[in-house]
Amino acid sequence: MKNFKKILTAISMLGLTTITTTNIAACSFTGLDSKFQELNNWKENNGEIQSLINDKNTVYVGTKTANGQGKLFRITKDDIITQITNWDENNGEICSLLNVKGIIYIGSKTSNNKGKLFKISENDTITAIATWDENNGEICSLVNINTTVYIGSKTGDGQGKLYKMTADDTITLITNWKENDGEVHSLLNANDTIYVGTKTLPVDNIATGKLFKITKDDKVTPLPKWNVNNGEIYSLVITTNGNIYIGTKTNDGEGDLYKTKKDDSYTLVYNWKENNGEVNTLVSDNNTIFAGTKTTDNKGRLFKVVYTVAISIFSWSSHDGEIHSLLNVNGTVYAGTKTANGQGKLFKSLDPEKQ
Repeated sequence: MKNFKKILTAISMLGLTTITTTNIAACSFTGLDSKFQELNNWKENNGEIQSLINDKNTVYVGTKTANGQGKLFRITKDDIITQITNWDENNGEICSLLNVKGIIYIGSKTSNNKGKLFKISENDTITAIATWDENNGEICSLVNINTTVYIGSKTGDGQGKLYKMTADDTITLITNWKENDGEVHSLLNANDTIYVGTKTLPVDNIATGKLFKITKDDKVTPLPKWNVNNGEIYSLVITTNGNIYIGTKTNDGEGDLYKTKKDDSYTLVYNWKENNGEVNTLVSDNNTIFAGTKTTDNKGRLFKVVYTVAISIFSWSSHDGEIHSLLNVNGTVYAGTKTANGQGKLFKSLDPEKQ
């Protein structure tokens, strides 16, 4: 119970008057105020951190630099950072990374509505996927079911396409996907069902987005209970117990966080406030969720959601940057940010025993 006073302080600050001390003790909340430290050997001009992925305790970092290009880095378990120099910056901003059985896929943006697709194999050999057409769009998101890769793109404002690629690099368009279903900014594999979150064109200046799921036969089904006015969808994550969380943008610097139910209905996460920020990225640690947001230009906030209650991480400073990417590596959470145009910082959570 040594954290009891801290918990009460957090609850008081957030106005959670409906939670009693009895409930707190029963839930046994621990480590609500996770501590994060900046990796000081990361150089801010390495770029805005847009994507993170893990491969055998090695973290790959994809960035966007000030000139609209991108860089690729590797971080070992002891925090040694190395730039992968055979990545050509002209390959584009790195928007998405995916690990499929040790092969790292890289999705990029080369110019408005154009992008490229690459893979890294042994010895940092980088190969462009020749079957991918740059005009298929900026690659916003990647996910896989076994060795089949799903690719979400942006082809125009409020428009996007959805593809799948088999192990032999054969790429096909998901035929019953409609381009005006939106820019595909988020993909999630939930027990071999793909969930798709999009950004559509605003209606009456209201940010809108759609939510779909795709079964193994590539049937695309919109979730009928999802309201497009809930906002543009930028992040999806699933927890160990099967709950799916959805992060949205409702306005500049504002967003909401939802949790789905088994019948694909949804509820707003208890005590989540819209001005917590646009929810850019979500990551799970068993049944706990970390949510990274953008509140205003170059500022953001970091939250931990325990038992569907959102607790602000007090050690996080809004000046640490907009949070664009989160990654969980065996319980250590990495956070990548944008602090200015073409600049960003990298953080990781401390071992609870060292906090």
